[in-house]
Amino acid sequence: MAAAGNRGLLRWSLLLSAWPLWIFLASCASLKIPVNAPAGSRPTFRASREGVTLRAQVIEGRESYWELFDDELPLIGIAAMWVRIENSRAGPIDLSDLTWTLQSGSETFSGLSVDQVLERYYERRGVRFYSLNSDRKTREDLERVTLKGGLLPASAVDQGFVFLEVDQFSGHGWSRGARLFARGIRLESRQRIQFEFSPVDAQP
Repeated sequence: MAAAGNRGLLRWSLLLSAWPLWIFLASCASLKIPVNAPAGSRPTFRASREGVTLRAQVIEGRESYWELFDDELPLIGIAAMWVRIENSRAGPIDLSDLTWTLQSGSETFSGLSVDQVLERYYERRGVRFYSLNSDRKTREDLERVTLKGGLLPASAVDQGFVFLEVDQFSGHGWSRGARLFARGIRLESRQRIQFEFSPVDAQP
């Protein structure tokens, strides 16, 4: 009987000692970074100005976010778009000052940098522990698929994800009634152009 009791105590001791490890692993979740561009549908928005064409595909719906990121990001205040910018001009254009702003009712939300996306993800998903190597790789992978800034040469294309701050309580309905602005694209003449559209207005 004593031996059986000791075995029982040993099992409980092993379970209790493993419990912090399960808590640690559960709080070490990392954001999945897509390897490729989102497949499928045509751009939500397409417009051209001064030889610059902007196409944007808003990522919408629970299934799309799970497929790309393994997470429903709008529920923690992050929305994603796949953006493609084409420069058909004779000279380069400058995307260094390109900013994204979302207006929803009386509220205004901004685009999110890679650091801001991960900080928000860690905070709102309760990720308290992560290795430096894992964090560095996640940031590098996210940088790789995010729309780049800087000069875009003539006849060149830049494309990647753009992330937006949204109202987390709106969930997947964040785009309803919203207006999105892309400002600060600078031409070689120093002129700046902007695009404005509603994410729910699908264009042919």
